[in-house]
Amino acid sequence: MAERPATRSTALALADERTLMRQGYRFLDEKRMLLATEMLRRLDAHHALEARLLESQRAAAAALRAGLQRH
Repeated sequence: MAERPATRSTALALADERTLMRQGYRFLDEKRMLLATEMLRRLDAHHALEARLLESQRAAAAALRAGLQRH
């Protein structure tokens, strides 16, 4: 990192940069939480869909057995 002369304007510029970095980290943390929430929501939806699929497979297997027993 290049050395800067120690002046008041340099200190103010560094303070502004630090404030912007903190805001950026807060923004990214909020985005991370939103993403994690959405991922969990979709995981729950996937589990519900998987349960419906398994139930449909069971019903189809039962119907096939019943059809085969009839013939």
